Amino acid sequence: MANRVICVDLSTIQPEFDFQSFKDSGGLGVILKASEGESLKDAKHPVFKEQALAAGLAVASYHYLRPWNMKAQAQFFANFSDSSAREAA
Repeated sequence: MANRVICVDLSTIQPEFDFQSFKDSGGLGVILKASEGESLKDAKHPVFKEQALAAGLAVASYHYLRPWNMKAQAQFFANFSDSSAREAA
């Protein structure tokens, strides 16, 4: 039996991604980098999130934690990620 990719991790490193083709081939969801450290916002996050949801995929966002001021990073992620009921917890 062939291995099937059901979830992918995406960030600004990927210039584009065909969410509908991924969904049509059996993809179930995406994990999107939203932020890093205390100030970096992933520029592709809002675009990729909108495209993934439009394709009917589950979406989860994450923060790339750096080894300093954890509380400030958590607050930065919470302020930027704008989680909603449409995003996986």
